[in-house]
Amino acid sequence: MIDFLNSIPPAVLVAVIGAMGTYIATRKKSKADVESIYTKEIQNIIDEYNRQLGDLKEEIAKLKKENAELTAIVQGLKNQEKGGD
Repeated sequence: MIDFLNSIPPAVLVAVIGAMGTYIATRKKSKADVESIYTKEIQNIIDEYNRQLGDLKEEIAKLKKENAELTAIVQGLKNQEKGGD
């Protein structure tokens, strides 16, 4: 094994070790980049969800108000009908 290592030029050994180090560092950085992208996308999804939730709450409030108004109109018509008999 020692003879094999002695027969390899030092530059090749340094290149191989450097390449392995670069691969490991890049893999970790790539994973961090992907996590960063996912984090941003998840935040965008949450922001959009909250915006839509706010819109839905406003729509529900409008529908409740409309329902109350219509209920009052129906009740008024029922009272008129009773009074007209």
